[in-house]
Amino acid sequence: VNALEVQNDLIAVFESAEAKTYGGNNQLKISTKYKVEETGAEVDVEIEQMLFEAVKSYLPEGMDYEEFVADQENKIAGRMEYYKVSPTIADDIKSSSFLAVLGSLVVVFLYILLRFRRWQFSLGAVAAVFHDVLIVLGVFSLTYQFMPFNMEIDQSFIAAILTVIGYSLNDTVVVFDRIREFFNEHSSWKMNKIIDSALNSTLSRTLNTSLTTLIVLFTIRSEER
Repeated sequence: VNALEVQNDLIAVFESAEAKTYGGNNQLKISTKYKVEETGAEVDVEIEQMLFEAVKSYLPEGMDYEEFVADQENKIAGRMEYYKVSPTIADDIKSSSFLAVLGSLVVVFLYILLRFRRWQFSLGAVAAVFHDVLIVLGVFSLTYQFMPFNMEIDQSFIAAILTVIGYSLNDTVVVFDRIREFFNEHSSWKMNKIIDSALNSTLSRTLNTSLTTLIVLFTIRSEER
């Protein structure tokens, strides 16, 4: 089953949906936020019926809706499992995600302060991390409407943001270490020259790390398709 083809059919029905290969190549994990704010059995039945119509062409010939949603042992086709995230849980996830990002920034500030003994370095590190996260969120906000693949804010997205924070912090620490090293070795240099030299000496490492990460991400994305 081609996950991208199924996802396109689902988007035509639900407006927003995502399909990923799950387990074997003949199984998909489908998620949508269609009527996520509404509750009740009628809404659940409506969504299941819409799902059945969207994926009907991929099911065994002759399978009807009742067979599609039936819970049976040794079932080989149809809707295997069904989970619903209530609006309350969704709000809790958003709050937890915000607190996770905020907490990580506080930890970054304290870590840099303890390591370099300068609050200026801590403030600079937090500003750098915040800047990197803001750029990612900005690009996401500008492109999610017309990208050829689904872009939802979910747990994977939050994990990606925390990964960005980790990479940004690691790169910042390397630069600060080099600044401290140059400051001790070349005390006669002006601060702008020390910072410029430190950035130039770590630029190749930063580019290599970023490009390597991008190659891995593109590889994973191509495999998912």
